[in-house]
Amino acid sequence: MLKVFNGTFKKKNDESRTMTFVKLQDLPEDFLASKIGNHAKPRILPEGVELVWDLDQSGFRTFNWGTVVGEISAKSLEGKEKEEFQTKHLTTQK
Repeated sequence: MLKVFNGTFKKKNDESRTMTFVKLQDLPEDFLASKIGNHAKPRILPEGVELVWDLDQSGFRTFNWGTVVGEISAKSLEGKEKEEFQTKHLTTQK
């Protein structure tokens, strides 16, 4: 199963940011490995901030769960719907 989230949070500069994203633990291993170099240093993030894959920007971004505005929606994808989504959004090309 793959979960796709959509939510809005307040950034440090007080601007709102809406993001559609996948949590790292839900990304296919080969896709994640292709995006992280062997020498990537782990980032220490503040409490409530999570590193995610932003589907709109096709890159890693942080999502601040501590400043969420409104509701977070989540959609679980399985089977053919999951396969089609991965083909479209999560290719292993750099």
